[in-house]
Amino acid sequence: MMVKRHAGSLLGLVTVLCWSGYNVAAKHGIDTGLSPHALAFLRFVVSGLAVLPLSHPPAHAR
Repeated sequence: MMVKRHAGSLLGLVTVLCWSGYNVAAKHGIDTGLSPHALAFLRFVVSGLAVLPLSHPPAHAR
């Protein structure tokens, strides 16, 4: 019950952490020579994988 009440806040926090973490990782990636395409790929894949488990209900709730 408590998780359902705070699910929006938790997902928002995950989004902000992914978004701000990308800025730090992009700076490091630029310094080490990653291409813009590689940075964009990493941005969306890592964020998508982090949020994916939160977007599906548990199997027992179906």
